Amino acid sequence: MALIQSITLEMFAGKDAEPLYTEKGQFIVKFPACWSRGPEEKIWFDCIVWGNITTSDKPTPQELGWLASYVTENLQGAFV
Repeated sequence: MALIQSITLEMFAGKDAEPLYTEKGQFIVKFPACWSRGPEEKIWFDCIVWGNITTSDKPTPQELGWLASYVTENLQGAFV
């Protein structure tokens, strides 16, 4: 019998997402996020969303990976 565990946290992104490629060509997105129970208690996380390995010069969102593309598009320019 497999043991499946999950956790759901509501966090706030600390700055714009930073899209990058690894040395092997895998698309990743990095950003800091904060979870808080109150003004005195904050925990910061370094979040990384892993996408796909791409070979195209101009990959589509499907080629990059849907979640990594979504994070890149929705965490840009939110911290002006």
